[in-house]
Amino acid sequence: MPVLLVDSAIAAVQVVPAPLWRGVTTIALQCDGDRNGLCEQLADRARRGAPVHIATAPEAATTATLRVTAAFGPADAPLSLTLAADRPVPMDDAQGTRLPRRFVAAAGEAVPQFFDRALDAVLPWRSRRGPGRVMQLPKGEVLR
Repeated sequence: MPVLLVDSAIAAVQVVPAPLWRGVTTIALQCDGDRNGLCEQLADRARRGAPVHIATAPEAATTATLRVTAAFGPADAPLSLTLAADRPVPMDDAQGTRLPRRFVAAAGEAVPQFFDRALDAVLPWRSRRGPGRVMQLPKGEVLR
């Protein structure tokens, strides 16, 4: 019977943030089609445990700024949200972008839970812990 050996170093490999997130200190959240203050609610959910500054007011963009565009669906349809991310000031040719991803609220799903589900799928510090759970970065560590 074959024996499978696993090197412990392989099992301890850490995930490195994609180049798009490397060096980000500010996320500029821009909302299209905001209705009934949904943009501010989304920003409040994104700020929970965020290791970077989340801005909703226009700020001067730098190479450390990541723009996240949130587009809300029409008011006469079920709540939907499309999120996309890019760097307004290019960092380098390898940075990439985050293609738009569309989320639709489930029947009876509360707005905060819907926003948590969408943000968990997009923001790297939330995505490794599952729905609504924020991953704490060690003190002094930044997204690089």
